[in-house]
Amino acid sequence: MRGDQLSRQWRVLRQLEVSKKGITANKIAELGGTSLRTAYRDLYDLQLAGFPIYAEKRDGCQCWKFVETYQFNLPFPFTCTELMSLHMSRDLFRMTCLKWHMA
Repeated sequence: MRGDQLSRQWRVLRQLEVSKKGITANKIAELGGTSLRTAYRDLYDLQLAGFPIYAEKRDGCQCWKFVETYQFNLPFPFTCTELMSLHMSRDLFRMTCLKWHMA
């Protein structure tokens, strides 16, 4: 369905954000209800999009995490979830304004 990839990758970012020690691709796939291949594809796409994530070996597993110095530093007092909600709802607001204007 349209938008599934964006919402799935957003959930991956949130999982990476809360996991201080990192999270395995297997766990990402399990939590997201996807295949391991999809989890790796999402991680790769997020790296290409500019998110500073990387994999490191820990206890024989490859754990994905944000670069330690990276924080969601935003100039406004919004959480990342709030900003993403605003971004994703802009089309809804645009349609509502358009309907109101045409009435």
